[in-house]
Amino acid sequence: MFKKIEPDDWVRLPRVCGVRAGVCLFALCALAALAALFFLLLHPGLSRPGVMLSVESEPWGAAVRIDDVYYGSAPCRIFVPEGARLVTLALPGFAPQSERIVAGARLFGSRFFPKTMSLRAKLAEEGALSALVDGARDYAAWSFAGEPTEAYQIPLSLSEGVYRSAPADADAARGAAALVEAAARFAVTRAALKDLLRAEFLAHGGGNAASPTAAMAAARGVFSFLTKNPSFVLALGDVLPEETAHALVNSKLYPRVWADGDEDEPQNVAAPSNVMRAPLFVEGVEFAVEFSSPASLMVARDEVSFSSWERFLAENPAWNAANRDALAAEGKANDEYLRAFEAYKISNEQFQDEFPGHPPSSVSGVSFFAAEAFCAWLDAKLPSSLAKAYEVRLPSEIEWEYAAKFAADSAGSSSASSVLRGMTLESYDGAGLWEWCSDFFAPLADLSSAEWARELLGSPERSVRGGCWVNRSDSLGKNARGSLSPDAASPFTGFRPVIAARK
Repeated sequence: MFKKIEPDDWVRLPRVCGVRAGVCLFALCALAALAALFFLLLHPGLSRPGVMLSVESEPWGAAVRIDDVYYGSAPCRIFVPEGARLVTLALPGFAPQSERIVAGARLFGSRFFPKTMSLRAKLAEEGALSALVDGARDYAAWSFAGEPTEAYQIPLSLSEGVYRSAPADADAARGAAALVEAAARFAVTRAALKDLLRAEFLAHGGGNAASPTAAMAAARGVFSFLTKNPSFVLALGDVLPEETAHALVNSKLYPRVWADGDEDEPQNVAAPSNVMRAPLFVEGVEFAVEFSSPASLMVARDEVSFSSWERFLAENPAWNAANRDALAAEGKANDEYLRAFEAYKISNEQFQDEFPGHPPSSVSGVSFFAAEAFCAWLDAKLPSSLAKAYEVRLPSEIEWEYAAKFAADSAGSSSASSVLRGMTLESYDGAGLWEWCSDFFAPLADLSSAEWARELLGSPERSVRGGCWVNRSDSLGKNARGSLSPDAASPFTGFRPVIAARK
């Protein structure tokens, strides 16, 4: 069955340098094995000496930088090259912590059994609840990005801030609750609502997962908040499923506070009590009405005019349009700063051609910072009888609403043409400007919250009120509100100052 191997069938390999081929083949295999062992067991330790560093932080999430180069966030394992290294852990709201280490090396088997080191750091907050404040500010900023999509996701900044601050004692818990309530004014997306609810439960759990008792306390807090802020139910209607929203709006949580009145009526503004007074002129700006509530307040009759703005620029040349680039570099204006004013300075024809419908005398393209600078300049011009007790500034939204309500109630009266012109856009036949207010903008501004918490959180944008000449007529008036970045200088935005008691 098997063929007999004949002598002619043998293959004989020649000798290599006098050494038999079999010996050479064995030597080659041995060398290959040694090379493989070298590259597996010795080469990694020779070419890349260092240690595998395990880093943990309390709270989690601290950024890990080694010699000022970002490597990841704790907890993590990082390869650190051999030598003296500076490891820094940083987390918003916490004091950064640095530690010098000497990273050694293991020569043999470092690919499989690397030399290891561990570093664990407990970070200290820079101030009480500072991590929560940072998280809440980030939460507010993300509210302007809209609902997240597959292209981008929104971080859980607010609840992460609660976790990191870990409000354990009673004072910290009350402060955290106030900050979460202030942040609720920005809950206008499903993602923001999810973050808000998570923050509420973490706050009652001292930054940890809530126990059954803490969970019940958090639930009571949610219902108490909804009871105090029935209008929040309407906001939920925009972000919850339709069936859930319908059930909420028709529940006892949402008393029909507007059922018997005008749905457009501002709910946070009482009827203004006011008195007419002799006009007060300050550098050409006329203040004609004094309100006895909400406080002693005089409101400019018109939006600041081109002529008043020219007087301001004559004494404050740093705010000239020629310095637009410098102002933009400082974050005080953008490239639209005073564009309409420049056209107006060239000729009325060019102004009307470039900005048709623009109010004929109101200055626009003024950033929030420029408007504040004008008010500060006008404040220095107050007569001595008012200078100590009063100041010139931008109105708050509530003050603006008081004035706008008076202007609307006065429409059609014999004195309407001489009081607060253009505030509801009626006296300009639809031509007017959005007007800067002093408030940080929050989408749900009517929700109750502590003033200190609102001021601490702030907002990336400032409020504007009223509407302008390019908006639809049904979107204008005393209830119209919007927001802009404070450096925005839009041809659709101006301002009118008020004289109010100094705070």
